[in-house]
Amino acid sequence: MATDTTFNLPNAEVRDWLKIDDGGDYGSYLSYIYGVNTSTNAFETSEYSPFNETQATDGATTPMVNANDCLITRSPDIKHNPAGGSFTVNTAGNYFIAFFVTVLCASGSGTVVIKIKKNGSAIFETAALFMSSTEDNEAACIHTVATLAAGDVIDITVTPASVGMRARKGTGMVMLRVNGHYGAGRYTAAGSAISSSDNLKTFDSGMGGIGTVATTTNGVTFTASGGKFTPSAERMFMMMQTLVCSVGGTVSKIENRLTLENSTSAHGFMDILFSGGQSASDPFCSTQQIMKAVPANMDVQPTRGYPTGVTTAFTFEKGTCFTMFDISNNGSVPRSFINIVAKDTDNSNDLTAGWKNVFKTVGGGGNAGPWPDDCDFVDPNDYTNKAVPDGESDIVAATIGGNRGITFNKLDGKFTFNESGDYLICLSIGLRDSDGSGTVAGSEYDLSKNGESDTSGAYPDSSTRFARGNFFVSSDFDPVTGMLMVIHPFENGDHLMVGISSANGLKLQDGTSIMITRLGPTRVPQAGFNQLFDGGTNGTGQPIVKTDNTIDSADKGDQRDRRTEQSPFRMAVNGPLTLRGRARSSLPFSVGAGKRGDEK
Repeated sequence: MATDTTFNLPNAEVRDWLKIDDGGDYGSYLSYIYGVNTSTNAFETSEYSPFNETQATDGATTPMVNANDCLITRSPDIKHNPAGGSFTVNTAGNYFIAFFVTVLCASGSGTVVIKIKKNGSAIFETAALFMSSTEDNEAACIHTVATLAAGDVIDITVTPASVGMRARKGTGMVMLRVNGHYGAGRYTAAGSAISSSDNLKTFDSGMGGIGTVATTTNGVTFTASGGKFTPSAERMFMMMQTLVCSVGGTVSKIENRLTLENSTSAHGFMDILFSGGQSASDPFCSTQQIMKAVPANMDVQPTRGYPTGVTTAFTFEKGTCFTMFDISNNGSVPRSFINIVAKDTDNSNDLTAGWKNVFKTVGGGGNAGPWPDDCDFVDPNDYTNKAVPDGESDIVAATIGGNRGITFNKLDGKFTFNESGDYLICLSIGLRDSDGSGTVAGSEYDLSKNGESDTSGAYPDSSTRFARGNFFVSSDFDPVTGMLMVIHPFENGDHLMVGISSANGLKLQDGTSIMITRLGPTRVPQAGFNQLFDGGTNGTGQPIVKTDNTIDSADKGDQRDRRTEQSPFRMAVNGPLTLRGRARSSLPFSVGAGKRGDEK
């Protein structure tokens, strides 16, 4: 069965404290990700949830810290129903919801429709995406922001047609209550074919061929003319665009572009990620991401680009989507966040056998990385790359600044955390078939905590690898993109590595990136963690007042690092001001006066 290691907090006061925590925390979140490929489950032929217990686990019971099961990380106010695969929220709010799936087909080809449902009704639905057994491990990703009330139920379903399918490792979802500004748009009906090499503004009402669009915003204004999302105040936004599209032939470099004022350079660094497509296998998906501090009144415009002179027909299909959400808690920026984008016009060097660190340079010690030593690992928000005006009188340069609280070293490819907590990790990988060898269906990427790799290219120890996913790459679809999101706990001093393996003859694409932001204090007990809510080692407690005339004393322990029901500013007090509701304490001492036992 899936491993859900979250436990309930002891009382409302503690929950309130944890949600505040200097104003920088999210109060409600959940991530669920497959750790292994199922091998015995039936191939589904009708609508089903990938997150029901039968589909997700293949009977596995080993904890996900060994990468052999599904990992669920959640705050106490979001519940997972293993039998049906649904998720119930207990705190009202606006929730970022993302789903990413990798598919295995039984045989032949068919389609799959993805839906996000709220209380049984679809609030997001894609076109029927093409899938085939000759293209196994093809991936799709969708995302949006939805307003949920306490008690609302979210289901994510996959509906195959004409072929049996099951989800593969790397399939997962994230729900995150957004406490600040956001903007989201999606196609609820496909557009018509557009034959143009121009940059197409994805949500521009003036674009010939636009489909039916739905948007939702808070603190961000959407303007249909131009397809603009304009913040009312400077915020640090996580942004992502998924193009669900069809083409009238074969196109090798479809540009998934996130722009400021329709530019990827004039207003500071923005980025492009390429994907390939052909009419025989569409509709298909391509996803791109960036973390960017955007000043007030500066327009964010997601777009689609084409190679110069290419006018092959292109259609925005149902399910095309864009999401930008503020990573702050009502304007208070987290103390720890980072975005690194690998930029090299020649892409990475050819990947060879064994495990390679995705964000490491060739000159790094030990197992050499795939990137040339002069590869630029960009911080999109540092002084050089931050958002700036280009003559606009009502716009000022961004002031939030760049990466902080997480240190990146390109020589060892490690991201080192300077603060304990739960972290949202968003990984976007682009791959291309550099040698034209054809299909590579078994490429795998992984995330590891405190792992190491020797000079031979061996995997980090399996106990350190907490998330994995598969890729399908073919010279016919060159290049491809993949997306993975997960929430995971890290302690001060821990490091994260991103790896890729079984990718001989491929290259990492220019624009491969990672976004990480701290959500708050750790909500999940892990081996070796001291930051527990009740000071216990197993998540269970004992009554402080017993029935034999003894009272348990307060166990002060390491009060600075743990999370307890004792308020953090009362470090000099042995326990709370009253004895009611104490979740746990230590050795008892006897009281020589008063009534004994249960007497009143």
